[in-house]
Amino acid sequence: MNTDTSLNPTPLPISYIGTLQEALKFSDADAALNRTGTISSAQKKRLERAWSRLLIGGLIGIAAVTIAATFAFFMAQRQSSFILQAAGIALTFFNAFIVIRLAQSRIRLNTDINGAVTRTEGIVRHTVRISGRTARYLLEVNGERMLVEKPVFFAFEDNRRYALYRTAASKTLISAEKLEL
Repeated sequence: MNTDTSLNPTPLPISYIGTLQEALKFSDADAALNRTGTISSAQKKRLERAWSRLLIGGLIGIAAVTIAATFAFFMAQRQSSFILQAAGIALTFFNAFIVIRLAQSRIRLNTDINGAVTRTEGIVRHTVRISGRTARYLLEVNGERMLVEKPVFFAFEDNRRYALYRTAASKTLISAEKLEL
C-alpha cells in the first residue's frame, strides 16, 4: 500500500486569489478612514482619475456623433432625404443623452467626494454570469449584487463575512475587510 501522497495529491479548493488591498488599491490608512465614514484623499484622486477617463471617452463620443449628425444633415439637404434628416435628428438626441450622462456622472462624483462612505456588512457570495464570450463577475451581499472586476471578485472568499465600504452616490466599492464569523 502506497502512502506517499505526492503521487496522488489532493487539490485544495482555492476560494480567493490576491488580497483585497491589492485588488481595490487601498491602504491601511484608507481603510481606517473608511471605517469612520470618510473617504481618503487617495481614494478621491482615484475616483477623479476614473471620471477623467470617462470624460475623455465621452468627449470623443460627442465629437464622433456630432460629425456623423452633421454629415447626415448635409446629405439629407443635398438629396432631400427624410431618412437622413431623421438620422441626423436621432444622432443629435443621442449626443444630448451623452452630455446628460456625463453631467450625471460628475454630480455623482461630487457627491461621492464630499459625502460619507457607506458600510455594508454580510456574507459575500460569488456569481459568474457568462454571456457569449464575456464573463461578468458579481458579488452578492445581503441580497444586493455588485458588478466587480475579476481581480476584485477573486480577492473575496466565497461565503465569508465582510464589511464593504462604498461611496454614497455611485456605490463604488473602495475598500473591504474580512470579519470573523
